[in-house]
Amino acid sequence: TAMGKPNPQTTPRHRFVTPIDRQGLRSTLLWFLVPFSLFLLIAGLVLWQSNDLKELHLSFQGLHSIPLDYTFKAITFLGDGIFVGIIALLLLLFVHLRAGLFLLTASVIDSVVVQYLKRQVFADHFRPIHYFRDNPDLIKVPGVEMHQNFSFPSGHTAAAFCLYFALALIVRRKIPALLFFVVALLVGYSRIYLNQHFL
Repeated sequence: TAMGKPNPQTTPRHRFVTPIDRQGLRSTLLWFLVPFSLFLLIAGLVLWQSNDLKELHLSFQGLHSIPLDYTFKAITFLGDGIFVGIIALLLLLFVHLRAGLFLLTASVIDSVVVQYLKRQVFADHFRPIHYFRDNPDLIKVPGVEMHQNFSFPSGHTAAAFCLYFALALIVRRKIPALLFFVVALLVGYSRIYLNQHFL
């Protein structure tokens, strides 16, 4: 470059990390948070109309099948802390340092808050197996370890929404933002399907 000045055009930037763009940020928020808000509204209406949370959970048992057992066992891992750590490490090493630090910080905060709520605020909230251990209507998915305590909030679901919302903010594109929401939602449903949590 002339006079030895660095050329900003040559600064490496990963193509999946969008520069700061307010319009892109608004678009991302729209395509992730609007579906999320609609889901919360629908779930709230379902819970409001349901007379018994336990009976509502049993109504989901009719959706079980062997292919879905394998599918949701795999999907639930997409909200596991190990998976979140792997994604954060990949961002740090191969994509963008700031993006990786952003995801790592958000995930740590999410984990601390969720664990506090689980163990201090809602410690007396038990998981489905606590109530349905001897109920033949409860379908146990083979290979899934059943837990009894700390039902609310779901750590996998919270981690998934934290992870995929963070990725949506990093990528800042409409369709990926919507797809990230769908994946997070599927992780949340997988926890209900595997009888680890209530709706």
